[in-house]
Amino acid sequence: FEDTLYDGMGEILNDTVIELIDMGLGEESLITIITDENGSFSHGPLAKGDYMWRVDIDQDGWYEREVPLIVGDESTNLTLEVSIPTKRDLTIQLEAVDPLDPLNPLIDVANRTLMFTNVLSTDASPYVTNATSDENGQVYIEIDRGEWIVSDESDEQYVLWDEIEVTTEDQNLTMSYAESVWVNGTVYAVPENILESVGGVENMTQEMLSNHVASNILTVEARSGSIMMSDTTDMNGTYSLRLPGSRVFHITADAYINSESYNGGHLLLDANNGVPAIFLRETTVVRGSVWLDNAGENGTSWGEGVPGSEDAEVIATNSEGLEWRVELS
Repeated sequence: FEDTLYDGMGEILNDTVIELIDMGLGEESLITIITDENGSFSHGPLAKGDYMWRVDIDQDGWYEREVPLIVGDESTNLTLEVSIPTKRDLTIQLEAVDPLDPLNPLIDVANRTLMFTNVLSTDASPYVTNATSDENGQVYIEIDRGEWIVSDESDEQYVLWDEIEVTTEDQNLTMSYAESVWVNGTVYAVPENILESVGGVENMTQEMLSNHVASNILTVEARSGSIMMSDTTDMNGTYSLRLPGSRVFHITADAYINSESYNGGHLLLDANNGVPAIFLRETTVVRGSVWLDNAGENGTSWGEGVPGSEDAEVIATNSEGLEWRVELS
């Protein structure tokens, strides 16, 4: 069993402890192997069996990597095959303060389970981990570097939604629960000629609006930073979203009607005030390209191996501050 130990950034890990356990014998069989100044190590020979090697770089009891290792009948050299991810320690103090009665918390913050979802996570490739608070409402977690969304929706009345960026340092944070609000709205698709005939949306009666609900099934998205929630409208054009009342959300909807593109939205500053109706308007497609330096033949297209170009977005903001976003393809 020999190799060179590297971290997730490709740097050698010298004087680092590797723990090797014979799974048939359990923790009592633990052997410690220490890498040399070059990050290299060698141990063996090993008897046939199932093993596990693990590494806790900062010796805090949380292992950055735990990997099974199988020793078979044939004599062979065994290697690590994977590097040690670069993780950081987070200590999060949970709060649920009632602004009208600070001495009375809204909910008990002990034994709350937080979900940490990386912004690169997808349904096909989930990148999610959980951590539970102690009796004092503190959460301890060792987590990969990157951008994460933190959430807890397990309570019927109060929710926690927050964003963090894990960089090169350990962090001490405070996160607060907020009262959740059900935002119920309706999406309308009013032809331009009708809007012109009545002098605008503000002059339309409820009876007129009822004849122009967006009966096409479409998705309504609510976005706050990296936090994204969505719901699908029914045949009456209505949707429902459960949002924390403490955050600003960009509510948008897109649709294709009779082969034409439409969208509409609203900047939600306070969910407690409800959401005005969303009116879909016919859109114009804007196309363009993003370059690192010069455009054209002599330029470098943004995204062709440019470090940091992954998942870059173009953001269009209207006069009210409402944003539409699209990832560069």
